[in-house]
Amino acid sequence: MIFFVVLAASMLMSYFFVPLVEKMLVELKCTCPNYKGVNIPTAMGIAAIPVIVLLQAILYLFLKDVRIIAITLSAVFMALVGLLDDLVGQKDVKGFKGHIRELLGGRLTTGGLKAIVGFFTAFFVSAIFSSTYTDILLNTVLISLFTNTLNLLDLRPGRAIKFFALVFIIESVFAYRYAGLLLPIVGFILVYFPLDIKARGMLGDTGSNLLGAALGAFTAVSLNFNIRLGITLLLILIHVIAEKYSITRLIEKSRVLKFFDELGRR
Repeated sequence: MIFFVVLAASMLMSYFFVPLVEKMLVELKCTCPNYKGVNIPTAMGIAAIPVIVLLQAILYLFLKDVRIIAITLSAVFMALVGLLDDLVGQKDVKGFKGHIRELLGGRLTTGGLKAIVGFFTAFFVSAIFSSTYTDILLNTVLISLFTNTLNLLDLRPGRAIKFFALVFIIESVFAYRYAGLLLPIVGFILVYFPLDIKARGMLGDTGSNLLGAALGAFTAVSLNFNIRLGITLLLILIHVIAEKYSITRLIEKSRVLKFFDELGRR
């Protein structure tokens, strides 16, 4: 029963916060060109933070499950780091390798800071619930990779949210006992998604980091070692491909992926 109440409350709160945050970002001129060159509000993911913090706290009061803390810390910490990148991010450096190269050369970029804080956050969260050093290492890498994967995908309206939803649904089949732990975020994206898919607002790094970190933490706390290892290897492969090829072009070359990617956008 508590899960249905939390989902409903998440949607109601999101109906309240999403338009307010959209208006605030426009007033503050926190906008940037979308893929069509139209200026729209960015960092819309910030609207999810009050929803998630309050409702995850309520879930914890009822369930006393440390997994809730892990998911919440991951999501909120990474959203705030993403907000920094949205507001003052350096656009002259692209790709994970580019930011690491700058860091090794003695220059810290906002992307590099995001990578460092993201890895440390993933390590801290993993240390809370992991039972062995091997688990800590695997979960740290898993959460970090999920966070950056959503960031890589958030280049077209609705793409990151669709990926989040697809992975969440598949994982919930294997971890249905824990699926309720992400319902505060699910409620938010159900309300926010129409704005995103119609290219009227962007999640920004704030939102993609939030979704990726939460999904990574959920995966880490709910699935067994072998499944987590397989997912981690798959995410590594995605990152290797993304460094060499355009994810958007690869999607456009696949009839199935292109259909799913454009679904609802036109």
